[in-house]
Amino acid sequence: MKSSSDELRWKRIKEISTLSISKPVSFQTVIEYVEALSTEEQDLLLELISKRRIEQRRQEIAANATQTLKAIKTGKAKHSTLEELRADWTFQTFS
Repeated sequence: MKSSSDELRWKRIKEISTLSISKPVSFQTVIEYVEALSTEEQDLLLELISKRRIEQRRQEIAANATQTLKAIKTGKAKHSTLEELRADWTFQTFS
């Protein structure tokens, strides 16, 4: 069972995640904004960034998997052992 502070925390994370920036700001400005946040807000921001990066990586992996499956179906994928891949890489690198 979630406590009321957990529910408020997740509500705040959701609110923060829907914010958008209308114009670019410098990295130093971002740091200053973050430093102006409370410790709890900074923690929420770190958690939000972490979750977004995880989701972005999941999307990259899914896109790579889709591309690989497509290559397999169209016969463009090369099947080989690890040793064959290493030999091929070594040959291409030093050729």
